[in-house]
Amino acid sequence: AVTSGVAGRLARQNSARNPRRTATTAAALMIGLTLVTTALVAGQSIKTTLAGTIEKSVQAEYIVSTQLLEVEFPNELAAELQGSELVDAVTGFRDIEASVDGDGSGVAAADLAQLGNLIVVSVDTGRADSDIGNAVLVSEDQAEEAVLVVGDVVLTAFANGNSVDATIVGTFSDQSIITQDFLFDTAVFDAANVSVADEWLAVSTAPRADQAAVTALFDDVQAAFPFGDVETAGEFRERLEGMVDDLLAIVNIMVFLAVIIALIGIANTLALSVVERTRELGLVRAVGMSRRQLRRMVRFEAALVAVFGAVLGVGIGLLFGWGVVRGLPASFADTTAVPVDSIVALVVISAVAGLIAAWLPARRAGRMDVLDAI
Repeated sequence: AVTSGVAGRLARQNSARNPRRTATTAAALMIGLTLVTTALVAGQSIKTTLAGTIEKSVQAEYIVSTQLLEVEFPNELAAELQGSELVDAVTGFRDIEASVDGDGSGVAAADLAQLGNLIVVSVDTGRADSDIGNAVLVSEDQAEEAVLVVGDVVLTAFANGNSVDATIVGTFSDQSIITQDFLFDTAVFDAANVSVADEWLAVSTAPRADQAAVTALFDDVQAAFPFGDVETAGEFRERLEGMVDDLLAIVNIMVFLAVIIALIGIANTLALSVVERTRELGLVRAVGMSRRQLRRMVRFEAALVAVFGAVLGVGIGLLFGWGVVRGLPASFADTTAVPVDSIVALVVISAVAGLIAAWLPARRAGRMDVLDAI
């Protein structure tokens, strides 16, 4: 009697008999899963970097930010929060274009005296909380490129026409949170009469602050600035991760359509194969293969083609994903993270989808009349 093992062996032989057709059929699925895997690896790497950065660098208990472009918080908000007995430390973060020693650059500002209690900045030389007026921190890369050291004075010209001399008090290497090369003390912006508002704020509460009073304080902030989001550091991280997931969802929907088209291709190829092999299928029925075993053989063949395309797609996607992550700035993704569960699920779903795609061709093969087929 013909066993299910024979059906599986025949399916493998049928797939290998015409390698060009098998490769062509699997190619569309391979391309789709390559794109999906690349996006999954890049997205997971970005999420892992975000989570690690926030956990490692953000000591602030609350983040006040907004998801709206061109909407900022007045500088007075940080001062008002600092005046509350419930708040231990607070600083706003501002970004603007300026010219530093004649070179145009994006620069940021924060209260350097408060910074150490809110954000871990890896200051390698010097210190952030210096008593020097008009202080500025410089990234190590920028310091090396411009040959700057602690104690140097840089002339910063702003768009309003005012210029201020600022003294370098330290250099930092980690630009995960502070992405600009120059981080000035807010006093520098004030001295130059630069009217730029805070893009976001970091806040730490007093050690023994009453939680109900803290909640009421931030409820007032939320009511005063309904466009803003007052979140804990954990909530802020989850929102950023959700933004990455939303972006990946859009990509995956488009790729899903490509995978559907690929599965239609598998169904068409199998249907054509059944027609071309009518005599052969009749012969295997004549020597003892049952209708059920014949249908199983066709389904196995579809699953093999689908898994072949899926494995190739996942393998190439992992390689491409690694390349994309390596090409991204370290502040976005500093390590390659592979979502193993999602990738295994892709391969399993592809195999199941191949079986579904083979349902009609397998049904047609099983209903063949043996004598007519021969």
